[in-house]
This record gives sequence, structure tokens and C-alpha cells, in this order.
Amino acid sequence: GNLGAGSSTEVEVVGSFSTNISGDILVNAETGRKNVSDLFLPAEKSEATTTVLAGDLSLRLVANGEDTELKTAYGSLLRFAVRYENTSTEDLDDVTLRLILEPEDTKCSGLCTVDWKTYSDTATGTPRANVVQWDGDDVAGLSRLIPREEGGIDISVDALPVDDGVSGLAFRAYLEAHVGKIGNTVVNRVVKSSPIRIRYVSDASFLSEARYFLDEGAPVGSGPLPPIVNEKTTYRIEWVISKSFHDLTDLKIHAPLSKIGAWAGDTNVNAGVLQYDDTTREVTWSLNRMPEDVSEVRATFDVTITPSSADVNRFAKILGEARFEAKDTTSDYSIIQIQPEITSDLHNDDYADGKGVVRDQE
Repeated sequence: GNLGAGSSTEVEVVGSFSTNISGDILVNAETGRKNVSDLFLPAEKSEATTTVLAGDLSLRLVANGEDTELKTAYGSLLRFAVRYENTSTEDLDDVTLRLILEPEDTKCSGLCTVDWKTYSDTATGTPRANVVQWDGDDVAGLSRLIPREEGGIDISVDALPVDDGVSGLAFRAYLEAHVGKIGNTVVNRVVKSSPIRIRYVSDASFLSEARYFLDEGAPVGSGPLPPIVNEKTTYRIEWVISKSFHDLTDLKIHAPLSKIGAWAGDTNVNAGVLQYDDTTREVTWSLNRMPEDVSEVRATFDVTITPSSADVNRFAKILGEARFEAKDTTSDYSIIQIQPEITSDLHNDDYADGKGVVRDQE
């Protein structure tokens, strides 16, 4: 809070170094204040070095190749690698290992970290309340770990599905071990690994497709179908961005017209700005923000193609590869997705399906 002129205060931080930390560790401390934008402005800095001795049991946890922070999508596969090693010169007896997934949101009720129904590992651990435990009955080597002996357990589990309804979820994953004896000495020591912060990112996705008919059969396109050489056929392009979670900012979709394509206009957007650049022949749809409570936005525009003789007996290209970019502000994550080019093969349009191959003039 406030610190009066000429006064002082003391802050004590209590904790422990994780089991994989050893050697000289530099500790930094800064004092300062926050400005009106809540940005910390340091005024003084102090540092000190402390020596951390290697522990008796080294623990290491990796999630999808990361050991400090992981950002993952809802429903994705999570792979945890548990590694342990006796780094002492004596036997370690009665070792118990625990994998702990600790939600950051204390209001999170139930097992709201991963989809425990999909859990499996290379040992026989059983999840209970966001914790998996192994002892000598599950992994023979944990009953007695001789010096320099090491081992590991590999785990797979699915992230929470999108329909779970938990937004902005983040949790810490770490290992905790209990060592009963070191040599002939009963210690009942508890050690922990460095934690990994795991955050779920938005499930945002986008659709890029062409149609000639609406679902009920009403035409939104015009011209010959199938397309005919040197004749104009117009298609309705539809772009849809959808999501279940998180606030998105700086959204943009852009794609170039094909060589035989022409901008026909007739645009319709329910958010943002849709533009066509005559120079680059690129269509761009931009939105400043898609709030948490908005699940879908869409834009449509028409493109006219005029096939040439080189397109005969082939699907005509309408629109090039579409690229979607956005920023997930809840999890501080950049989203980049790409949809393939659009052709006259309208397999998503029941009334136009099978009518995409270009024909020659009769």
C-alpha cells in the first residue's frame, strides 16, 4: 500500500526451490509503484546470490514438450512426461509420486482441469480429485531407488471439451514426491518439481466456402451451372467466425481472387469492415473485437468467374487460400488458421453438388 516518508517495511517470502534447481541462484527484488495504467514503474533494484544444494530426489515434469508454460486448445491431447532420479549417494526407500493439477480459479468446482475419463499412463496410476499417485505397488522401482537410478511415467489425457463450459481456464501442473527413508534414516521428506502453467485458448475457428444455392434451394448465384467457357457464373462466398470462449481482438480474414475471378460486390457483414483491393485483388474482412458473449459473426460477398479453355473438364478456381488471424486476449494467444482455396466443386451445396466441372461451349 502506502509507505510514508522516512518509514520502512519488510516483506518476507517463504517457499522452496524445486528439486531440479541447484547451484548459484540470483534473486532479484524491485521496489516502485504503479502508474494510472496499472503498469509497474521500478525505482530501486537489489539482488543477492544464494547457493542451492542438489536434492536427494530430482523430479521433472514436461507437458507437450514444455516445462514452464503451455497454451493448448480445448479438446486437445495432453502428454505429460514424469521423470525422477535418485541424486543422492544412498538408497531412497518408500517413494511416493503425485501429479497434481491445481486450478488457478479457486471457484472452480469439480475436476475442471482435464477430461479425466480419457486418462491413461504407462504405470497403474488412478486419478482422484485432480491428483494421480504412484507408489511401489504401481512402479516397482519406487520401493527402493538406488543411487543414480532413474525412471519415468508417460501420461496421456484429453483437455476439457469445449462443451464443458469452463472459460478462461488455467491450472498449474507439478510433481510432488514423499521420501520415507534415505539410507537408514527416516526423513518423511516432501519435495516438488517446478510447476508448468497450462492455459486453455479460444476454440475460435472460421469457415470459408462458396454457394450457388441456399439450404432451402433458393439461388444466390447466377449464370450457367456447371460453369461454361467464356460465360460468367457468380457465386456467393461466405466467411463465418465462430467461438465458444474468450474475448478476441484484431480479427482479420483475407484471401485473393483467382485469376479468372472478378469482384462482384453485393456484400453483407454483421460486424466489422469488408473491403476489396483492386491492386492486390485481395478481399479483407477486419474486426476490432469479438466479445466473450458473441459466438458468431459472418460476412458474405459475390465473386464472378469466367472460365477459359484451360479450365475445361476441371473445377474452376474461385478464391485463393484464406488466412484468419486474431488475438485471444484472455489467454494472450495469437490465433492463425488457414483454409484451402475455393473451387467450383461445391460439395457443401446439395443443389450444386456435382455441377462444378467446367464445360466447353457447345
